[in-house]
Amino acid sequence: MAKIKREATTVYLDPRIAKAAKVRATLSNKSLSDLVNEALAKRLRRDADDLELIRIRMRSKEPLLDYDDVVKEMKRDGLL
Repeated sequence: MAKIKREATTVYLDPRIAKAAKVRATLSNKSLSDLVNEALAKRLRRDADDLELIRIRMRSKEPLLDYDDVVKEMKRDGLL
């Protein structure tokens, strides 16, 4: 298994959150870094999924184009 490249950074946490995260990391046999990475990745995936749903909803309001009609228009306009 390839080792994941890591970057050091400083994050300031509420002391209670930091304490709870350290306990959780210990109980799950993970490092605090692993726990934070997993939580951030999960949140970013959820945000990306939400943005995709918004795009789909926005597109659903666009008029549906029939492929044959588009081809006819392109032929008419000399593009095909």
